[in-house]
Amino acid sequence: MKKLILFLILCSLPSTVLAWEMSNETKKDKMTGAMIGITYEHHEIHDGGMYHLSSAAEDVADDAYLGYFILTGAKQPHLVVSWQSEGDAIVRGYVDTTVISNGNYVVPCNRNLDFSTATLTTTIFTNPVIASSGTLCFDTIVIGGSGNKTAGSRGSTNGEWVLKPNAGHYFYLQNIAGSAKNAGMEMTWYEKTPLVQ
Repeated sequence: MKKLILFLILCSLPSTVLAWEMSNETKKDKMTGAMIGITYEHHEIHDGGMYHLSSAAEDVADDAYLGYFILTGAKQPHLVVSWQSEGDAIVRGYVDTTVISNGNYVVPCNRNLDFSTATLTTTIFTNPVIASSGTLCFDTIVIGGSGNKTAGSRGSTNGEWVLKPNAGHYFYLQNIAGSAKNAGMEMTWYEKTPLVQ
């Protein structure tokens, strides 16, 4: 009965994996007696299942794009996108993107440097040639300033997007500051097999 109650309590903790085995021994902080836990995303890093890539570009021309074409496989990436721009910019994300050319393959890093990226089913490319952007799913403006009066700004999707399996996705930052500005984008994700609906 105690294990059932404990299981129900654990199920009610969103995005948390407790750092213990489901056995007779629990891990507790020695000073406070509080149970020790880590977020699920943190657990993925320890398990070698969290991936990352980033790009920084100097002098992105006005109205030019810094973007990624993401081609998913059988698994679903749980993706967080971050960006930074020296000036005003637009950041958008699309699903069901089709391309004329994938672009240049980007080699991601495993966030646990003791693991590889051999099991990834997601491939990511820069500089794609887009045939159709697809369906817009994310659209925001980066307030960084324009012309010679820029302070810069950064942001993120503030949570993960679960991408569609076996589909194309396109995330980009477009410089709209009126002159060339430095910019960058980062992607962090882990993959899971989709649930049967």
